[in-house]
Amino acid sequence: MFISNLQVTVLQTFAKYKDQFNIELGGEHGRTALHFAAIHDHDICAKILITDLGAELKRACNNGYYPIHEAAKNASSRTMEVFFQWGESKGCSRDSMISLYDNEGNVPLHSAVHGGDIKAVELCLKSGAKISTQQYDLSTPVHLACVQGALEIVKLMFTMQPTEKMSPLRCEVRPSGHRELPHN
Repeated sequence: MFISNLQVTVLQTFAKYKDQFNIELGGEHGRTALHFAAIHDHDICAKILITDLGAELKRACNNGYYPIHEAAKNASSRTMEVFFQWGESKGCSRDSMISLYDNEGNVPLHSAVHGGDIKAVELCLKSGAKISTQQYDLSTPVHLACVQGALEIVKLMFTMQPTEKMSPLRCEVRPSGHRELPHN
């Protein structure tokens, strides 16, 4: 998506007066400016928000989504990369960022699969996300991709993590309908 020079200039101007307003103030559903930058893949704006204005990456909106989940869900791979690079510069590994759960038990890979963008899925996998990671309901990213009929995403996950591919397939369905990994 096109980012106008005006948007960048406005944020840079805001940075000069950052002590006079609350960058974490959320709008509808508690989404902050960083959530919106993530949703719309405004990577340059996201970088200004976190580096110059101090926007918090670990601030969930009222729906329980963090900016990294919004970026993954909305195929905002450029903004995801900004988040990863900034986190690494502050001593936060990609692995810990990619393992952050939202209130529904999604890690960013689950969100990327929901969004259906193969680039976002690939970035999550390259950043250390595991295809065997389960949501609170025990669904894995593989389960979600299969339900969506996203064969290319399933192929990508199995190709990039061949040693993990059997884990999501070994889940048992209990009479209550809940999946559970078998006990060895």
